[in-house]
Amino acid sequence: MHAVMWFNLMARLGVKGSDPAANKWYNAMVDIYDGETHRVVHDLGYVRNMLFATDEIMYEIGDGDDEAMEIAIWFAHSIHYPDRDPFQNILGSAQLAGEFMKNLEIGDETFRQKVVRLIAIPGLAQTNYPNPFMALYDANHEWMARDPERYKDHLIDLRQEYSVLSNFEFGDMREAELRDIIARGYVFYSDPMQYQNDGAMSNAEAELKIWVDHRKTMLASI
Repeated sequence: MHAVMWFNLMARLGVKGSDPAANKWYNAMVDIYDGETHRVVHDLGYVRNMLFATDEIMYEIGDGDDEAMEIAIWFAHSIHYPDRDPFQNILGSAQLAGEFMKNLEIGDETFRQKVVRLIAIPGLAQTNYPNPFMALYDANHEWMARDPERYKDHLIDLRQEYSVLSNFEFGDMREAELRDIIARGYVFYSDPMQYQNDGAMSNAEAELKIWVDHRKTMLASI
């Protein structure tokens, strides 16, 4: 299925499936997402789910450039090292997407910059995203609206992916994001996802309590 999605995108971008470069980049994506052993959450399944989720959101809000969005999704976590500053991962992913588009001569400079911005901007804390960015952010966080047990399962997988971090470091990372979300009062930006905000906020508050309590317990044991 992933190959079908990739080469369907290539065809819409005017790149022939027989083009050796298209095959080379697809194989690189497979090696990255399913070959890097630390990936538990951000694998090819994640890319597939993101493609489906953003497609549904963008259909509802009626705005966006499908091809630019799809390239951004394929490359958004192409550079993903849990022990690296997140912004370095984002920058590396955006640069790799730029290399891909330049190598295959995809789009003009305006199109290429749009893809780079789609990758970079959802990594920044904002209170008002333009529609395409809202869709990408919301699709990336859809797991926060799952029932509590499935939410917990995803969190366990995320902890495994970030196993290089100590409990304190992982807790700090999660706590910072959760506090930002709770401070603004909602998880999801786009209208199609608004109905899921209550459940997502409830999960966010419950998880934040876990990390706050964990910190207290750890400090008390020192």
